[in-house]
Amino acid sequence: MWAAIIKAPWRIFEFDVRYPVIQQLTLSAGPRLTWADSSYMQTVFGVDATQARNSGLPQYTASGGISEVSFGVGARYRFTSHWIGAARVSVGRLQGDAAASPITENPRQHTFSLSVAYHF
Repeated sequence: MWAAIIKAPWRIFEFDVRYPVIQQLTLSAGPRLTWADSSYMQTVFGVDATQARNSGLPQYTASGGISEVSFGVGARYRFTSHWIGAARVSVGRLQGDAAASPITENPRQHTFSLSVAYHF
């Protein structure tokens, strides 16, 4: 099942394969591609003149484009008809201007998320 989460100024495109283990538990796995506009990229990965002067880093202008490619696995568990818990682990790599930024110490990205949600 393909899904896209649209959040300006970036977009995350994901392609997950989902497997229902039991009625309450669903496992998923798939790749992600994150695209960000130039404003977001400059805010997160760019270094302006003042920042360069204060940090000693070189000035850097980051352009928009693909900022990360990753792969993750997750699980979703429905505790009741209203309460849901989820966990996801992913491994990724920054791309393009995000990877080349002087702010970036390591282009490899490892993330873990844990969430609880109430469904109305």
